[in-house]
Parts: sequence; structure tokens; C-alpha cells
Amino acid sequence: MSWLGGSISTITGQLSNFTKDILTEGTEEVSDHATELHLAQGKIRELEAVVAAQKSENDWLKRLNKEFEERAESSELQINSISREYRGVLEEKEKENQSLRQKHHELEEIHVKSIVSKEKEETTEAPVYYSSSHRESGCTDELDFGENISLQYEVNQLRSQVHRLQSECQHWKAVASQMGSEGNESSQLLANIAELQTCNNELQQQLQKEKESRQDEVAALQNMFSQKIALLKKAQKEELHADNIDPVDQHEKSPDNKFQLKLEASEKEISKLQERVSHLEKELEQSEEAMSELAKTLAKADLEIEKLTQETQEVEELRQFKMKHEATIKELATSSTVVSPQDDLMQNLEENVEHKTELPQLSASNLQNAVNQINSKQCTPSKTQLLDQQLSTLQKQVEKYEQEIEQFEYMKSDWQTEKEALEEVLLGLRNQLKEKETSLNVVQAQRGLAEVEEQEIDDNMSFETHIANDEISYFKGRLSTLEDKYTEKSKNEKMLKEKLKETETLLGEKETEIERLTVEKLDVQNSLEELDAQHQEVDIQLIEIRNELNKKKQQGKESQIDVLIKESEVIRQQALQFQQERDQIILSLKQVQAEKEEMMKELHKLREKDVKQTRELERLRMHLLQIEEGYTKEALESEEREKDLRNKLAAAEEKAFTATAAVETASQETNYQVENLNQQLHVIASQRDNAYLQLGTLQEQCKQYATSLMNLQIVLEQFQAEKETQMTAEKEKNEAEQKRLNKIIEDIQSELEITKEKLLDTEEGLLAAERLSEQIDFKENIIQQLKAEVQEKEGFLKSADEEIHRLTFDSEAFVEKVIMKNLLLGYLTTPQNKQNDVLRLIGAVLEFSEEDFFKAEKLHQKSWMQSFFRLGPTVTSTPSASPVTTPSRFNKSFSELFVKFLERESSPPLPALKMNTDEVDQESPNKNKTSKKLPSNFNPFTAPRHVALPVSVDDHLSTQGQHLLMAPMAPGFPVLSPVTSDSQSSKKHSNLSSAILNDVLKNKT
Repeated sequence: MSWLGGSISTITGQLSNFTKDILTEGTEEVSDHATELHLAQGKIRELEAVVAAQKSENDWLKRLNKEFEERAESSELQINSISREYRGVLEEKEKENQSLRQKHHELEEIHVKSIVSKEKEETTEAPVYYSSSHRESGCTDELDFGENISLQYEVNQLRSQVHRLQSECQHWKAVASQMGSEGNESSQLLANIAELQTCNNELQQQLQKEKESRQDEVAALQNMFSQKIALLKKAQKEELHADNIDPVDQHEKSPDNKFQLKLEASEKEISKLQERVSHLEKELEQSEEAMSELAKTLAKADLEIEKLTQETQEVEELRQFKMKHEATIKELATSSTVVSPQDDLMQNLEENVEHKTELPQLSASNLQNAVNQINSKQCTPSKTQLLDQQLSTLQKQVEKYEQEIEQFEYMKSDWQTEKEALEEVLLGLRNQLKEKETSLNVVQAQRGLAEVEEQEIDDNMSFETHIANDEISYFKGRLSTLEDKYTEKSKNEKMLKEKLKETETLLGEKETEIERLTVEKLDVQNSLEELDAQHQEVDIQLIEIRNELNKKKQQGKESQIDVLIKESEVIRQQALQFQQERDQIILSLKQVQAEKEEMMKELHKLREKDVKQTRELERLRMHLLQIEEGYTKEALESEEREKDLRNKLAAAEEKAFTATAAVETASQETNYQVENLNQQLHVIASQRDNAYLQLGTLQEQCKQYATSLMNLQIVLEQFQAEKETQMTAEKEKNEAEQKRLNKIIEDIQSELEITKEKLLDTEEGLLAAERLSEQIDFKENIIQQLKAEVQEKEGFLKSADEEIHRLTFDSEAFVEKVIMKNLLLGYLTTPQNKQNDVLRLIGAVLEFSEEDFFKAEKLHQKSWMQSFFRLGPTVTSTPSASPVTTPSRFNKSFSELFVKFLERESSPPLPALKMNTDEVDQESPNKNKTSKKLPSNFNPFTAPRHVALPVSVDDHLSTQGQHLLMAPMAPGFPVLSPVTSDSQSSKKHSNLSSAILNDVLKNKT
């Protein structure tokens, strides 16, 4: 607005100067004052017309200025909105790119892990496969990843060699410990140890060579990476410089800022990559430390090999000493040919010396026996002295051997501890190698990802510039659609306001209806409560009437009963009517409640609609308020601009009024101001010329700006083309470097194949060892299977023992009818003096308690057989006056008969009577059938008897009316079984049988 005020002031100054010039010209031309006044007035009119025209032009310019300002503000708003949306879209795309990069990283890590696991499996199965797989993968995978595969393969080979060396060391340690009597194996040991030392030295040399080559490769890769980073930095700096040169308008600053942000992000990524490189260098240093640790372990293995050589030398010395000892023993054998037991002793001594680690006590005892025998034989004094000396020397040698054995045992314990420590160290080294392999894979994958990301960033930069132009045009169209939507929303807002008013009226009506229904509900509830009270009163009256009726029935008043019955029927009808009315009221209440629920649902729906509409209204109001605020801001700004312009116009008008006043006064002061006006005219002419010159220069500057814009566009296109050419050149350089590195890799692979051919011999030995280990594992599996079969058979034997024990327990717990029959018959046939002893024997057999013995003695005193037989059918039996006569062969005591009975029962045929419970269960239905077929006059005492009983025992008891206890046992009759466990029952049975025999023997005496 300042430039507009300045232009107006210049215009007014030019007008005043122009009027002065005209006045001076008039004064020069006309000399008469009257004519001068007329001319001056005419010129003033003309000038006023010119001023009016200029005012109209000024107004038109102000209008144009307002329009241009409004357009500029709208364009600024559009640009700001577009820039915001563009920033949002860019942020979303950046987030998507980050998520995709993370996914890509995760997928590559998973891919790397799978490749590592596959490589580990392939190293165990076939080492030759890596060369072919590496050649195939070298075409597709990146350079660093292929190198990592070869490194992993070499590390796995070294591991296998270390394992092989450890196994060989352990093998030779075992051989050295077992080398007591075998002298020929010492030379083989020395030869093998020398071979191991040579192999160890070769492996160390190979490790050093490979380490140096890998360090050189890592250094070359680091140099390549630093060169690439430097090139990228240079390219980015050039782009920044080119972007800073662009003299674009202020409205086009947002894409430059975005580009700068992108550059900063790329610089951050470069810093991250540098950090990764430093991390990789640290990991390489750690790997070098691990290699040094491996070298230390190899040195330890060398020390162990030297120890083994020393031990072999000691074993050789022992072998030589043993040979000397054998020679002395042979001389002793030749000298003592007369004494034959001495030869046996010397052979025993030779065996003891050969075994060395066997029982030293036996050797000492044998020596003492030899000394005793030599003293007993008393050979010639010369021979005995020699033998004594030789025996003393032998004893000393045995002591030395014992000491050496103890030393060997200590050495064994030390070797075992060292072995365990070495195994722990090896496990730690294996874990470290695995971790480093995984870290190397990850690092190399990250290198490839970084290069891919750099390429993606370059592609995205070129792609996003094209997208930005398309999005600007898209957002312009979107602004027009938003304006249309705003008009539609305003219409919808009006419709929603009308609907809200209608819903508010409906809500008021519904609320009044709900209040009315609640009042009706309360009335109905009150009426229901009254009806319930009346119904209860009627029920109480009915109960009272029924009670009165019952009383009157008892008194015999039938007439009053009829009246009361009629009254009760009337009351019942009334109660039924009341119930019907109550049911109707309940139905009406239910209907009202259903209507109320429907109304509440409708209310809920309407409220939800109201809430939604209010939300929409609030949203629309907020939107309208925002729009109105924007319009108000614009209106205020336009008003402020109008005020400024009006103030400027007022100032211009005041200047015009002052100019007219000056013109009026100038007519009086023309003579004095003519010279001044002439000077001012010259000044105005010069200013006019300067203004024209300024206009020309401004037009030329506009043309120069247009040409500079065109030139800048051309420069940008050229810069993009140069950038593309640089990228292609860099790609070609990278491809050439890749080819060179592929050649280096092929050379390394050829060297690896040569080393593989060298290692084939060692691998054959490993395969033989693996076969032996497989055979051992197979034999161990067979042993485990046999152990499992043995366990199964032991379980089967246990189950069989349990079944046998159970069967024996069942057979022992089963009460045999024949034994019970024989016991009862024996008791009945014994005289009364000895029946008490028989009762004790029966109680001992049946395992009576003390209470049972006490009860049995009481019953015996009270003739318990009478009470015992009363349980059956009552049969009148006349007691015989004469005593019961027994045959002459029963004059023997019951104890003798019982001893014979026990001997007979314990004879071998007895187990045939013990039957299995399953067989008893199978035979039970047959027994039932046979028992059903028995005649009514069947006497159980005439049944087949046991072998131990005589024929005439039960002749006097063969009556038909015997007691049920004398009948044969039914199959469903319960079987007596002891409560104690199996072991306790067997012990009690044996104790009872021994107690019975003792009692019998006492009774005999």
C-alpha cells in the first residue's frame, strides 16, 4: 500500500507543477489581466476536468488494486492449503517409506538368517556344495554377501579341523594312558604327534594368510564405501548450490524447504551408515580377537602334544625297565627249576608287573607267600640269598610301580580337568563365532540396503518433483469441489435445522404422553393393590366360612350349611369376577407397558438422531464459524485497506483543495511566481523524463526476469541431465569394480578348491571316525532297546508275581467245605472232656480273637451246640439216656487224629482242591442247577466225603431234619477272608500252624 500512496503523491505533485507551468506560459503569452483571468479560469476548469478524470482513474486503479490484493490473498491461502496438504501427503509417504524400509530390513534379516542356517546344514552334509552354491549365488546376490558365505565356509572348515585335532588329541591321550605293555605303539605315537605338529603349523600359516587377505579386502571395501559417500556428498552439495541460485518467488519457498529437509534426512542416513561402518569395524576387530584366541587354543594344543611326547618317552623308559624286569624273572625261573611252587609265584609276579594298575595287595601277599615257601623249602644258601635279593628288588620295583600308578592317576585327573576347561573354552569360541557370523551377515546385508536406499532416495527425489506439479493441479480442482460442497452443506444445514425443530416438537408431545402413561400406570397399580387386598379378604372369608361349615356339619345343621354353601358360591363367583377384572387390568397394563417400551425405544432412537443431528450441527456451526472468521478477517483486512485508501484520498483531496486555493491566490501572485513556475516546469519535465526512463528500465527488468526464469529452467534441465549422466557413469564404475571383485573372488575360489583337495584326505579320516561313532551310537541304541525290553519283561514278571500272589491269597482265603465239615465232625465225635481243646484248635485255625475264644468257652459251658442248632427248623429230639457209643477205632485222641488230618491236608494232592475264583464263578451256575435237582430227602452228610474221614463217622447224624449250617455251602455264600496284608497273612498262617502243632504235642504229653 505504500507504493500506491507514493504514486498518488507524485501524481498530485505533477498536477501542481503542470498548473504552474501552464500559468507561466499564460502570463508570458497574454499581457492583459482580464484576459489572463479568463484564460486562467478556463485552464482551471480544464485542470479540474483532468483532476476528475485522474480521480476516476485513481478509483479504477484502487479497485484493480483491491481485486489484485484479494486474488493474491486467495492465492496465498490456496498455496498455504496446498502446501499443507502436500506436506501431509509427503509425511504419509515418508511414513509409508519408513514402514516399507523396516519391512524390507526385517525380510532381509530373515533371508540372511535362513541362508546362514542353510549354509550351516550344508557345511555338515557336503563341503563341496558351497563352491557351486557360491558360484550360483554370486550372479544374483551382492558382493559382500558372497564374501561372507566364503568366509563362513572357511570358518566352518577350520572348526572341523579343530574338532578333528581335539578328537585326535583325546585319542592319543587315551592311547598313552593305555600303553603299559605295548612298546611298538610308542613309535607310531611319535610319528602321529609329528604329523599333528606339522598339520598345526600349516593351519596356523593358512589362518595368517587368510587373515591378511581378509584385512586387505575389508580395507578395500572401506575405501570404496568412503569414495561413494564422498561422491554422494559432492552431488548433494551441488544440488543444494543449484537450488540456492534459483530466484523464485516467495510463494515457492515451501518445496525448497522440503528439499532441504530431504537433504538433511539423507545426511542423517549417511551419518547412520557411517556409524554402521564403525560398528562393522569394531566387529571385525572382535573377529580378529577371536582368531587370536583360536591361535592361543592351537598353541595350547601344541603344548598338550609336547606333554604327550614326554609321556610317551616315559612310557618307553617304563617299557625298557619292564623288559629288564622280565629278563631278571626269566633268570630266576631258570635258577629255581627245582622248586615247582616258586614257578607259579614268579608267573603271578610277572602278571602283576604286566598289569601294573591291578591289585597291589595281591602282589604283596604273593610275595609273602613266596618268602614263606622259600624259607620252608630251605634250598641251598647261595640260591636263597639270591632269591631274597631278587625278591627285595622286586618289592622295590613293585613299590615304584605303585608310585608311578599313583602319578598316572594324578596325571589322568589333571588331564580330565584340562580337557573340561578346553571343552568349555571351545564352546565359548563356537558361540562367539556363531554370533560374529550372524553379525557379519547382518552388517553386509545392511551395506547392500544402504546402497539400495541411496538409489531409492535419488529416484524418489526425481519422482516427487513430477508428482508435486500434478498434485498442485489436483488441489486446484479440489478447491472448486470443496466450494460446491460448502454450498450443499449450507443447504443441508438449513434442512437439518427444520428437522430439528420438528423433532423437538415431537419430543415434547412424546414426553407429555409418557407422563400421562406413568400417571395411568400408577393408578392401575393402586387399583391392582386394592383388588389384591380385596381378594385376600375374600380368601380369608372363604376360609372362615369353610371352618364354620365344618363346625356346623359336626353339629348337624344342614339348613344353615346350604345357605352358607350358596353364599360361598356367590362369593366365589364374585372372586372369579374380581380375578377376571384383575386379569383384564393386568393385560391392559402389559399393553400399556409394551406401548411404553415402544415409545421409549422411539424416544431413544429420536434422541440418538437428535444427538447425531446436534453433532452435525455443531460440526457445521464450527465449520461455518471458521468460514465466517475467515470472511470476517478478510473483511476487516479489506476495511483496513479501504480506510488507508480513504485516508490517502482525503489527503489527496486536501492537496487538491490547497492546489485550487493556491491557483486562486496565484492569480494575485502571478507576477511574482512566473519565474518560479518556469523553473518548476523544467524540473517537472526532467522528473517526467526520469519517470519514463524508470518505466522503461522496469519493463526491461521484467523482461530480464522472464528470460532469467527461462534460463533457470534450462539450467535445471541441464543439471538433471548431468546428474543422470553422473549416475550412469557411477553405475558403470560400480559394475566395473564388481567385475574386478568377481575376478578376485574366482581366484580365491580356485585357491579354496586347492585347499579343499588338500583337506579331502583329512576329511576321509573324519568320515571313518564318524562311521565308528555311528556304529557306537547304533550299538548304544541296541543296548537301550535291550534295556527297555528287560524293563518290560521285569514289569511283566512283577505283574505275574502280583497275580500269583493274589491267586494264592484268594485260594488261602477260600474256606473249604470239606475242612469245615471234618472240623465239625471231629468236634462232635470227641468226648466232652476234650471238646474245649478242639475248640481252641478250631479257633486257632480260623484265627479267632480273644473275644471269640471267650464267647466260645461260654457257649461250651452252656451247651452251645443246642443254641447253635436252634437256628434251623425246630425238631423235637429226645435225648438218649445211654451215652453215644463210638467205634473202637475212635478211641484215639482227637489231637492225634487232627495231626494226621493236618499231615494229610498238607500232602501234595492238596493243591488240587484249591481252585481259581474264575473257575468257581464258572462252576457256580452248574452247582445251582445240581442243587435244584436234589431231592427233598437229600442229606448233606451222605455227600461224598474227604479221604481223611472214615465211612461210619456220620451214620448217627444222617437224619433228615439237619440244620442249615450242616448243608453244603451255596455258591453265593460269602467266603471268609483275612483283613491283613499278604505278608502278614502268610506270617500269621505259619505262626498259627506252628502254634497248633505245639498245642497238639502238649496234649499228647
